[in-house]
Amino acid sequence: MIETGFRCRKDGKSRSRARFRCVVLVSTFLCGSVVVTGCAPVPSEGEAGRAARVDHLFEEVCSLYPEVPTVDRSTLISWGDRVLLVDVRPIEERSISIIPGAVTESEFDELTLSDDRVVVAYCTVGERSARFTRERRRQGVDVRNLAGGILGWAHDGGQFITPEGESTRRAHVYGRRWDLLPEGFEGVTRN
Repeated sequence: MIETGFRCRKDGKSRSRARFRCVVLVSTFLCGSVVVTGCAPVPSEGEAGRAARVDHLFEEVCSLYPEVPTVDRSTLISWGDRVLLVDVRPIEERSISIIPGAVTESEFDELTLSDDRVVVAYCTVGERSARFTRERRRQGVDVRNLAGGILGWAHDGGQFITPEGESTRRAHVYGRRWDLLPEGFEGVTRN
């Protein structure tokens, strides 16, 4: 918790520090998003706010895994057919949807890679895929982490398919706190 110089106002009267100084909670899961308690209602964040929260979450991942190279959707698309996407999420999450063309971690481990392939791993926002990327790079495989995972992918205009290959606007978002998909998408959670 971080105390600020702001003072809560109730009934137009300023309260002193000794009588309920306004406290600002900074959540590491929101990576810098601020929630002010007791002072004012939190405004709805809208699509731009959700996209910003995804960016903040991914920035936190990057700070935890600074050695892991990342790639954004536009760069990934510019690489065309050379890209091999690896979905590191568990089957419960992949059963809702995947990024078209992605393989599972176990399928990836069975492949023999040619030198011209670019391997890009993803998960919901990037932490699990950062761990995968770090480990595979330690094994000598050139892997990159998709910036923002499926959340960033959706905000950048990417599409999803079901395991059967049908287009879908549904994606598993790990948990309610990560339900930050853009308008028109449906987040599915396990809790």
